[in-house]
Amino acid sequence: MPLSRRQLCGLLPLLAIRLPGEEQHIPSRAADFHDLSMEKSPNGAEFRSIVAGKGYNAIPLEIHETILPPGGAPHPAHHHAGDELFLVMKGGVEVTINGKTTKLGPGGAAYAAGGDQHGIRNAGNEPAQYFVATIGPEAS
Repeated sequence: MPLSRRQLCGLLPLLAIRLPGEEQHIPSRAADFHDLSMEKSPNGAEFRSIVAGKGYNAIPLEIHETILPPGGAPHPAHHHAGDELFLVMKGGVEVTINGKTTKLGPGGAAYAAGGDQHGIRNAGNEPAQYFVATIGPEAS
């Protein structure tokens, strides 16, 4: 039996109900940087998660810090649907986007659009510290 417009409009408030297990958006918060947990990978890279989940507009968002040992890379060059922004704090890195490599130092930034192949590695003789913000699919 088809629904009338009046019946359909009466059901609209149901769209606002969140089902159990449905992901909520990331809540606002402030945390001392050193209170955030650090994970270490087998290749010596260290990762500190800052936020991960869905933002207010239900767009996936993930932000983390990475510290790479000299010559290290978090993983081989790859691509994914989400956009990615890199902000270099310490050391020197090489960022490769679609086969073009650029050296960046402290204060340097790189943006890899969703779908572009990209990678980053420590090109210096000291640990490199940078932040990554991924927005869109595969961000959380």
